[in-house]
Amino acid sequence: MKEIDWLKAKIEELSQKEFDLEAWRTSCVLFLESVFGPDSKKVKMMEKLDYEYNSWSLRDSSGIESSLSSCKNQGKVILNAAIQELEVFGLPSVKGFKDSEIIDPALRDSLSGKDYKKLLAIISSDDKREEKEEQLKAIFHLLPANIPLEILSAMVLNPSFKPE
Repeated sequence: MKEIDWLKAKIEELSQKEFDLEAWRTSCVLFLESVFGPDSKKVKMMEKLDYEYNSWSLRDSSGIESSLSSCKNQGKVILNAAIQELEVFGLPSVKGFKDSEIIDPALRDSLSGKDYKKLLAIISSDDKREEKEEQLKAIFHLLPANIPLEILSAMVLNPSFKPE
């Protein structure tokens, strides 16, 4: 998988003599965002990698070097976690966001609490797909006519929705 190869190459860069943490971190953030989405914990953790220029590290000449070493170690851990996730789960089904980030808020905002709970119960049941579809249709037919349109509109207008 080319994404894993890219991540491994970024890990190799950590051992280069001429290493620029800021440039490395920026390229990693951009790549992780494109694969896992901008709200991924991996992206947020990578964005936080930074030298600690506090008074203690400035007094100690080894402080900056140990801070850089710590940043490199943390970066390596983050990228290894990303590699493991890709190896186990594969690429996310939709780049940039998860379906639940669009669908769930639309349902929560448009349905009553009671209807939302019914919907979740149907979805999580062990019934066959055809049975679930019939149960869902029954719920949606009982809703006021504007509710399904509200749900669809909320999903399409969600800022995370980016059709390919």
